[in-house]
Amino acid sequence: MKEFLAIFAARNKEFYRDKGSLSWSFIFPILIIIICAFAFANPDKTLFKVGTIGNQDEMTSLALMQQPFVEPIVFTDLDQALKRIQHHQLDLLISIDGESRSYWINTESSSSLVAEQLFTHHDKNFTQQETSGSKVRYVDWVIPGVLGMNLMFGALFGIGYVIVRYRQNGVLKRLQATPVSPLKFLSAQLVSRLIIVVSVNVIIFIGCNLFLDLIVVGSYASLFLVTVLGGLAMISIGLLISCRTANEELAGGLLNIVSFP
Repeated sequence: MKEFLAIFAARNKEFYRDKGSLSWSFIFPILIIIICAFAFANPDKTLFKVGTIGNQDEMTSLALMQQPFVEPIVFTDLDQALKRIQHHQLDLLISIDGESRSYWINTESSSSLVAEQLFTHHDKNFTQQETSGSKVRYVDWVIPGVLGMNLMFGALFGIGYVIVRYRQNGVLKRLQATPVSPLKFLSAQLVSRLIIVVSVNVIIFIGCNLFLDLIVVGSYASLFLVTVLGGLAMISIGLLISCRTANEELAGGLLNIVSFP
């Protein structure tokens, strides 16, 4: 037990003698509490999302648009608005263009049918238009975020922690006695981490797309390009944080605050 207690005491002293890590242990939780307090201060009371296109002055006079549980969303492109209602991201779409008055509903959405009943109860001089489309499932919505967070954490911590650990272990000083230049060292770190994070996310995406039949709208080439650029951006931030950070605890705090938003 003597060896255990000696290591235990030494580790505690190492922590509280490091003013940066000690301060960050208190600052970071307080920041999280403050940010969450602002984020959830005003709960969303919206029940229906209603798209509007055309004469906005007449829109505001409609009975449904004056209700507190309705969130109006203004569109200028009808095709874009129809895509939103087809994917169940709008409950109702209202169009006023001169004497032409129409509204669209998604026949496969229960919220859209309820919104129609509320709308037609007060405003009856509109022509009904119908559309249909598959709903964006929860898995379709959450997987892009999971992939993005996986890319971000893999890039930030995979570079930030490693460089700081090299500095603590004296590896960087040893490298100065070798023919390896700083440019070669950093380039190797960047390329290695980029290949790893991009490959891992590509494999996860392909697996999810095959087994879950994800809704993918747009170009796969653009998706890959955004993934590579996002990985480069996150790796660069990780390098920036690690270049002057002396220990892993402080690096972890800084990397967490960067990733938190």
